[in-house]
Amino acid sequence: MVDVSIIIPTYNRLWCLPRAISSCLNTKCNVEIIVVDDGSTDGTWDWLLTQTKITALYQQNKGQTYAINQGVSIASGKYIRFLDSDDFLTESTIDDQFKVAEDNCADLVYSKVDIYNNDNGQIFKSPQIE
Repeated sequence: MVDVSIIIPTYNRLWCLPRAISSCLNTKCNVEIIVVDDGSTDGTWDWLLTQTKITALYQQNKGQTYAINQGVSIASGKYIRFLDSDDFLTESTIDDQFKVAEDNCADLVYSKVDIYNNDNGQIFKSPQIE
């Protein structure tokens, strides 16, 4: 059984998508990563076709909401997590959110975003998960 389905909509973000996907693999949870290409023209779709740890979907450019909905329509996880293709998750984010959801029988879990310092690579992790 899949614990968390991670849906990543993307459009012309080949420059950052690999990092976003890679950050979803740092988890103890059983995850499925669903990337929906919203009609990219920068080689994103061709790159996605070479990836083995994800499910890739393609649609003509309709916008982020349509891409998210397409991902949700095939998600099989107990929980769904959304991630923008130019963002990334810190190592324990998925596990921490999953634990809070399970411990509280929650339908929804949210947290503040972590702050990333581009100059030195330091990450200031937000401890608040609700």
